[in-house]
Amino acid sequence: MRPRSHTQTGTAAGFTLVELLVVIAIIGTLVGLLLPAVQAAREAARISTCNNNLKQLALASLVHLEMQGRFPSNGWYNRNAEWGTTDSKGYGEMQPGGWMFNILAFLEANDLRRRSSSISRSLNGFPSAFVCPTVGSTLVIGDAGVGGSGTRYRISCYAGSAGPNSNESYTCPQSGAGALTWPSIAALPTAEERESYWRQCWGYPFRPQTWWSNGVIAPLGRIRERHVTDGLSKTYLLGERPIQISTDISARSGSGSEQENMYEPFSGHVQGIYKKTNLPPAPFRSGVVSVAPSQFGSRHANACGMAFCDGSVQTVSFSVSSTVHSALGTREGGEANASLD
Repeated sequence: MRPRSHTQTGTAAGFTLVELLVVIAIIGTLVGLLLPAVQAAREAARISTCNNNLKQLALASLVHLEMQGRFPSNGWYNRNAEWGTTDSKGYGEMQPGGWMFNILAFLEANDLRRRSSSISRSLNGFPSAFVCPTVGSTLVIGDAGVGGSGTRYRISCYAGSAGPNSNESYTCPQSGAGALTWPSIAALPTAEERESYWRQCWGYPFRPQTWWSNGVIAPLGRIRERHVTDGLSKTYLLGERPIQISTDISARSGSGSEQENMYEPFSGHVQGIYKKTNLPPAPFRSGVVSVAPSQFGSRHANACGMAFCDGSVQTVSFSVSSTVHSALGTREGGEANASLD
């Protein structure tokens, strides 16, 4: 009898090249199907954070209302805090700083409010509630016209609602003001005199409130809860803005457009610090400078977040009716059926 052989015959099992390519193709297809879903989930999370930011800012504004008896003042025309935005000037008509400056103490950021330099406030310890995560970094470099050449600072992704009608001007806008013109004010010998006269241009101590703004965020901080006769839940307070971030503002295309969105966030009543509701919110368009810098909007796909005077936050479509959007911006317009529902 022959001894049994210990050698096994046969071939080792394995993938052929065709099979391997098929598997790779299947994996690639699955990744392609899953990636949009992952990106959508991430953007949904960013939108949620953005709306939460608006909620924080709205609640801080309502604490301001509770403590000061008025909605946050938007100061008076005051680019990059050139009129001395300081804590010592309080929260009322003497304060040139805008609404973001005036709610810092209610965002647990009172140390920022006390700093002497407004530019440094927006660079060091800038509250995360002012930044939409879809935008990411809001760091910009100023030029001679905005912030100062080479000055680095951050800007906000949110703006106050001034209603469909609001005004700003770098010349004294008060009609019949006589000697109250910008050249004559600039020629005054002391900073105290220049500031005093410039404040008068913006209605101090008297001027009809509707001239500056028929919304809630207005110069001089005279808007009380009783002035919002349209209802707190039916009146915009704050909203997103579709900021065009440029690492070098000197490369911008024309003043009065992108420039208006680049002012330092604790400035007073300038576009970018406030927005109007005369036009529907607009989507961000990369590389395109908005022809209407006063519009609300966002970098989200189809809508922007808007906070109301009762502290609630709603998502407003870019296709919202102009009539409805405008009506929600007024505080005492008496418009019928002004609702997003």
